[in-house]
Amino acid sequence: MELCLRCKAPITSPWAVTHCSPRCTALDASEAAAMSHLVSKWLRRPLTRCVHCLQLFRPRNLGDLICCRACGKGFRAWARAIENPPPPPVVHTCADCGEPTGKDGRAKLCTACSAARVRASKRRYRQLGKQYKPRLVAKFQRYGTPVVEMGITWRTLVERDGPECTMCGRTTHPPDGSNDPGEATVGHRIALAQGGNHSWQNCHLECRGCNVNRRSFMDATAIAQVRRTEQALQGL
Repeated sequence: MELCLRCKAPITSPWAVTHCSPRCTALDASEAAAMSHLVSKWLRRPLTRCVHCLQLFRPRNLGDLICCRACGKGFRAWARAIENPPPPPVVHTCADCGEPTGKDGRAKLCTACSAARVRASKRRYRQLGKQYKPRLVAKFQRYGTPVVEMGITWRTLVERDGPECTMCGRTTHPPDGSNDPGEATVGHRIALAQGGNHSWQNCHLECRGCNVNRRSFMDATAIAQVRRTEQALQGL
């Protein structure tokens, strides 16, 4: 038995083919007319170019500028990128010449200035090696001593301050290679390892015993004051 295309009821009339009654036939005919009117109205609309993919399309509603959902999503992402642009890249400049280093923030010098500093450092330590012993020059290089003045030896310190040790007050004697605690040595009030300079203001005469025992842990001036106070109390 055939079923009605509209209400799905069985067709009992012998002259009916697709619908069970004239009412169903009229309803389907009116809906088809309305649909054909909408389709013809849509076909009469002019073609519009999509603002995202630039393809021609026929808009469903007047004022539509996007052809599909994918283009709408892409267009919204592009609009957000225009409204909130990414921050400009950080340009790191050389500390010497001011030119861009082309490296990350850890590199503070460009390649040319870094090589120039290395050459200047080698030249400086080569000149220092003409007067000071290699072991002392290596210490300057290891600690990066900012100021190194020439002509500072235990002999010049004896001529300036006398042969007495600044720390303990004992009379020193010239070094003879025996590593005796009373040998005269060059000491630093602020140790080289703590950022001190090898200058006339920071250097004084020390015996080897005081210089080795103190090392770089304390300020030599403070230790000398404590020892002088102890000696003064022992003399009372």
